[in-house]
Amino acid sequence: MRTTRETADESLATDTDHESVCCNSIRSHVDHHETVCPLRIFIAVAALMLAACSETREPTYEVAQATLAQYANTCDGCHGEGTGGAPKTGDADDWSQRVAKGMNKVRENAIVGFEGATGIMPARGGYEALTDEEVNAIVDYMVDISR
Repeated sequence: MRTTRETADESLATDTDHESVCCNSIRSHVDHHETVCPLRIFIAVAALMLAACSETREPTYEVAQATLAQYANTCDGCHGEGTGGAPKTGDADDWSQRVAKGMNKVRENAIVGFEGATGIMPARGGYEALTDEEVNAIVDYMVDISR
C-alpha cells in the first residue's frame, strides 16, 4: 500500500508542466486560452492597494486596532500636543528632521529614549510594558500619519 507522501511525490515528479503545477489550470474569463495564476492575481491586487494608499495621508499599512489603542493611551498625551518637544502626530514638519536620520534611528530613540536640543523622549514613552514591536508599530503609525 502506498503512503500519501509517495502519492504526492509521484504526482509532483510526473507533473512538471508550469500551467498544471503553479496555476492549477484556472482559466481566465477574458481569454480561455490564457491561464491565470493565483499568485499573479495576488500581486496585481497588492500593487493596486499600495498605489491607492500612497496617495493618502492614511497609514501605508493596515494598523491593528491594538496599536491605535496603545497610541491613544500612551503616546497621544505628548505627541498630540507636542509636549516636551515631542513631534506632533500629523505635523510633517515636526517629523521631517527626525525621519531624515532614518527610521531605524527614530525607532531606536523611541525604544531606548532620547534627550537633546529638540526635547526629551523617555524610553518606550515611559511605558516599560510595551514591547519593541509595539513601540515600532506605534512609531510607524505616527510617522505615516504625519507625511
